[in-house]
Amino acid sequence: MKNLLNIISLPLVLSVVLIITVYLKFGINISFPVILMIYLSLSLIVFILSLLFHKEMVYLSIIIIWIVLLLFFLKLKNIYSDYDYFNEMLKDNCGLIGEVKSFSVIHCAKIQTVVSVIGVKKTDITDYIKAIKKFKILIKINDLSCPVDKGDIIIINKRFILPPIKVFNYNYRENLFYKNIYGTINLQPDDLEITEKKINKSVINDFLHNTIWKIRKNTIDLFRNNLAHDNFSFVQAIFFGIRSEIDKKTSRQFSNTGMMHLLAMSGLHIGFIGLLFFKISNLLLSRSKSLVLSIIFLSAYFLMISESASSMRAFCMYSITAMFFIFGLSSAGITILSLSAVVLLFYNPFFVFDLGFRLSYFAAAGIILFHNNIFEKLPEKLPKKVKDLISVTISAFLSIFIMQWSVFNNIPFFSVISSILIVPFFSLVFITLFFLIIFNILFGFDFIYMIIDFICSMFLKLISFLDLIPSVIMPDIPEYFSILFFVFLIIYFYLLDPLIKKWIIYLRIKYF
Repeated sequence: MKNLLNIISLPLVLSVVLIITVYLKFGINISFPVILMIYLSLSLIVFILSLLFHKEMVYLSIIIIWIVLLLFFLKLKNIYSDYDYFNEMLKDNCGLIGEVKSFSVIHCAKIQTVVSVIGVKKTDITDYIKAIKKFKILIKINDLSCPVDKGDIIIINKRFILPPIKVFNYNYRENLFYKNIYGTINLQPDDLEITEKKINKSVINDFLHNTIWKIRKNTIDLFRNNLAHDNFSFVQAIFFGIRSEIDKKTSRQFSNTGMMHLLAMSGLHIGFIGLLFFKISNLLLSRSKSLVLSIIFLSAYFLMISESASSMRAFCMYSITAMFFIFGLSSAGITILSLSAVVLLFYNPFFVFDLGFRLSYFAAAGIILFHNNIFEKLPEKLPKKVKDLISVTISAFLSIFIMQWSVFNNIPFFSVISSILIVPFFSLVFITLFFLIIFNILFGFDFIYMIIDFICSMFLKLISFLDLIPSVIMPDIPEYFSILFFVFLIIYFYLLDPLIKKWIIYLRIKYF
């Protein structure tokens, strides 16, 4: 019981409260006043119990939770306000001016990107109406050669519309709303114009547009023109977080083998790059200064990749862990994970409905909570690094396999074994490709493309071979089973397992 209580912290409670709030409001559609009444009742019960058991610190925790919760309610209210404003601007619009806010991707033979609207043109007004509240529009351009880059100011001479409610039974409008994207426009190249005017463009964005984002674009274009398409799409996915150009067959192979997480920018990718920057800095500087520099360099790299819940989680955890060390603070891994969740939910509360968010946090929580327990159960003869790898793989698999079952209706049980072999190999591939890419940017030798092509081809063939091992097709189950199973794992490892160990010791002493 003591071990179980040790994992409970204020950030953990905060993150759980925020997640439940979003589910109550947008999943079950309970009104804000009712949610507040529920939390008020729970707070009163906890307050009374804290008085009975003389837990003074609980009072302060309740106050902090309520402050954060009220700020979160304001955040949700602002989202509703922004959407109402969008619907007002939607009427009789015939164009807009805005700033490109995301990196362009190729999807379904179209260039897609997100624009933050600065001004809206109405049919009865010659000039643009300045957008008091900025909202986002997804634009789709029917020309792959159209040069639209993040940070560009563009003028669109076509009306934006509401997205379709559903596309092939997929809740398209709802999914875009969860990404804070409220409208869409299908464009021909003649419908838009890139302007040099720096309308409402911040100095920081202007600097990034001409430096980091330009380097990123030139690097991607260079590899697009010199690598085989499959290999280029693989490199683009693992280094820049763009998976839209990976063909369906390759994507299915990664999914079937349980290796899809290798294509998602996560702790494996962000952690390695952050650690690399730290190690290089630490050759000349102290540990604290090296950590500060590693955060700066990692931030620059983070600005080059496409936004995703898993990459943001990994970046937040690295930064928070580094800051804790710099300021001489110590904290449990689950506390740092919970703090990162609070940050992400304030950035976008609807990450709760993002599958990548749920898989990333369940897997990370499982590794933090169950890794040591599983490590202790492995044979002592195994080398420590092997035991570490096996325990991390098993703890991550146990944490997410029910969720994978509920979403994909199959479980790649072989992925537990293959991950033990493939993940270290992928780490080697990732490190090698990273240095080859840096070397190529600096010196530009053509033979490097041949090496990158070869390495990528070998790894993709390995995934294709593993795909020959069939996954187990399972019946439909609701996704909340994954939460119940995760709670069961916590109860087992932190309550039942210690009791079982005590009973075994007791029986051995008494009877043997």
